[in-house]
Amino acid sequence: MKLIDLPEDVLLEIASYLSVKDVLLLKQTCRVLHAFGSSDYLWHGLIAGFDLPLDVLQNAAATELSSDDLQRSAIKALRLDANWRKSSPRIRRTLALINGTSGSYVDDMHILPGGRWLLTSQRLRQREGRWTSLMTLWSLQDLDNTYRIAQVEITGAQRTPAAIALQETGNRILLAVGVHSDADSIEVHDISVNEQINPLYVMHTVPSVTLQIPRYCGSVVRHVLQELSISDNVIAATAVSLELESDDRPLQILLAHAKTGVSAWVHPRYSKPFSFLWVRLRDGYIFLIGRLGAAIVLRIYRLPDNMWQGKILADAIDGKGTPEDDFIDLGNPIAEFLSSTPAGMHDVATVSTAGPTGLALMIFHSFNGMERATGHIMRFRLSRSSDTIRMLGTQMQSLQLQQEVSAELADIGATGRRAVWLEHNWETQQKRLMRFEAQDGCDAIGILLPSNPGLPFAPHACHSIAFDEVTGRLCLGFYNGDLYVLDFV
Repeated sequence: MKLIDLPEDVLLEIASYLSVKDVLLLKQTCRVLHAFGSSDYLWHGLIAGFDLPLDVLQNAAATELSSDDLQRSAIKALRLDANWRKSSPRIRRTLALINGTSGSYVDDMHILPGGRWLLTSQRLRQREGRWTSLMTLWSLQDLDNTYRIAQVEITGAQRTPAAIALQETGNRILLAVGVHSDADSIEVHDISVNEQINPLYVMHTVPSVTLQIPRYCGSVVRHVLQELSISDNVIAATAVSLELESDDRPLQILLAHAKTGVSAWVHPRYSKPFSFLWVRLRDGYIFLIGRLGAAIVLRIYRLPDNMWQGKILADAIDGKGTPEDDFIDLGNPIAEFLSSTPAGMHDVATVSTAGPTGLALMIFHSFNGMERATGHIMRFRLSRSSDTIRMLGTQMQSLQLQQEVSAELADIGATGRRAVWLEHNWETQQKRLMRFEAQDGCDAIGILLPSNPGLPFAPHACHSIAFDEVTGRLCLGFYNGDLYVLDFV
């Protein structure tokens, strides 16, 4: 009996042992197997075992997509993987998004998973005698037709890197940013991704919500915002209290609703043990990742369904105190991981956003008493169900840097599969862009851009970086104001 004569259920059983690449090759043999290899049912099962990140799955489940969409995304992922594994990955396209003619440069950037939207921030731009900050949201869906979706000008210094999240509808982005004027506050902007503005004019948008930082424990304490995370209309902010005694200044966690402005402090027992702390949000869960002594700890909590109950907007405005029963209690962690790392202060650390299947941390130590700088990448793989989340596994990769070098800028994706960082050689004073690849069969560390890449720019002038591991899209901002987009697939 020929293979094409087998019943479809038998073919499906056979296909369950094949990889995505195998099925793509099988489709090329004949029309019958091409039709079989194009079924939605088959591809929904195949993608469940596909370990490369797909751009179409960042805000949609595989079962919601057709086989054509899944195949196109899988082919793109395989091509990127093949290129990224090379000793010198080939740049497929370079685009000058900004030519530095204004005298100001991009301080920091954030690219949403999938590489379609980029947020750039230019801090402390002096205009008409006042300090302002300008944030621009770009559409990169078509590199032949990139454009500004919106520009947000805020009065005062930008205190934190902005946090952005694509809403469930897929056509609006929530942007939150910490601002310092007379005091720290959080501005929230609701932006349609279908807009396009004239680049000659700045859009003076009014924030959808401005969140004042509420009092803490009834005391008049000034808080300085450190970092923001946003997901599903919930904002998590970390803040440090300046007026407290030096031995009582742990980072505090503030949760706020992006639409209503209601906010409340998380009970301090959750953040107090950490010497360094990052907070991430995703799908109703809060992730606390930080250092406890010489260990890196990840704790995951479910956000309480009733955490806004009894919290009113006035609490964030009129300066009322925070009684014990007004703290948000996260309960016990539903998942926890602890990993020992070398002692010593880190000089570069970056935590990814929380993705559908996990998150990752990259940390570098240049001054740890060792002969050379070291780095670590920690990948946390998670599984979500309708009512809980569990840890599938963790992987830790040590990065041994060359002598006389240190890392300066870094970015990593949620799966931790790919990462980039700027390497500075203190002996030669040259810089180059390095890459990390988590898969077997190739060197984990390699050069992405040498110090003299033969391009209109060089790594030594790089000031900001944003990287999307899903598409391999890399954005580089330079001191002269230029901003380039590089594609590797």
